[in-house]
Amino acid sequence: MAHRYGPQGCVKTFRDEKSRTCIMKTDCSTAAGFSEFDMGFRCGSACVGCDDSKAVVHLFGLGSFAVKETFDTQIACDKCLPLEENKHQTVSDLASEVVSLRQNLAEVSSSMDGLQKKVLSAIQLRGGHGQ
Repeated sequence: MAHRYGPQGCVKTFRDEKSRTCIMKTDCSTAAGFSEFDMGFRCGSACVGCDDSKAVVHLFGLGSFAVKETFDTQIACDKCLPLEENKHQTVSDLASEVVSLRQNLAEVSSSMDGLQKKVLSAIQLRGGHGQ
């Protein structure tokens, strides 16, 4: 069974039944964001009821695949799974997420500063002993 993922679903991974290794295939000549996509797949277990979120991630890096290529990873797996869509996306996606996290952290830091000032004021009103 082949799984499509990546920019516009242009990356496919599947298990070769003879070699039992994962194959990755790209057909991304028209896919926006392909050059920023961290190529890889997840190696899952065949056990019934196993949690695929705990599959081993194999990453090959940016620019490691041609826009049209078929590659035998030589990595034997029971299941060859796509990268989780909410992780390992384009560099631009990750950069936007970092900016958002920094903004959230700045808001939390500001709230903590305000809380600290209130605590210090309360301590001073009680006589400065902190009790």
